[in-house]
Amino acid sequence: MFSKSILSRIYCLLVIICAFLGLGIKTGVFSGGLKLYTLIYFTNQSNLLVILVYSIMLLFKNSRLIDFIYGLALINIIITCAVYFAVLMPDGFYMLGAISKWDYIGNLLLHLAVPVLVFIDFILGISGRKYFRYVYCVIWSFYLYIYFAFLVIQAYLGGFIPNQNTKYPYNFIAVDLIGWNMAFKNGILLAAVYILLSYSIIYINDLLNRYKA
Repeated sequence: MFSKSILSRIYCLLVIICAFLGLGIKTGVFSGGLKLYTLIYFTNQSNLLVILVYSIMLLFKNSRLIDFIYGLALINIIITCAVYFAVLMPDGFYMLGAISKWDYIGNLLLHLAVPVLVFIDFILGISGRKYFRYVYCVIWSFYLYIYFAFLVIQAYLGGFIPNQNTKYPYNFIAVDLIGWNMAFKNGILLAAVYILLSYSIIYINDLLNRYKA
């Protein structure tokens, strides 16, 4: 039988492989070369963060800093899944334009498989139990604010995204399509959901840690 430590490492590798394969498809690496504009998408950034934190957990023991980064990756990957299935997929959104069977596989890996694997890890503590502080809710949310600021700057500097009729990766925050007022309202709504989700994750984590104790 495998020890708990070995099973944890195998699980971390599984998460990394799924995210890596999905990113390879959706960034164009497996079909001729990296398309730099794809790195603008929150989906790809959140999966890159998952690869980073799970790689760190393979090499080092859990610490407060690793727990903090893991929590950020967890929140971002859940948001990735929720926004895709609730907002983007019904709107007919495709990152690379014309959809193919490989794009479907990439979508499923990045938007479903990786989020589910990371969430299962969180609930079961496969990679080790994590310890969060409630102040993290506020700190984690700065990632979202920085991301929005980054999108505005890249659009202002003349950013161009193929297959889109906007300089922004997502229509619901595309200032050039819906205006500042609506984009700001949508951003505030998403930020509120982000913070509420962060609080809920920390609360659930406290309960899980108490149950284990």
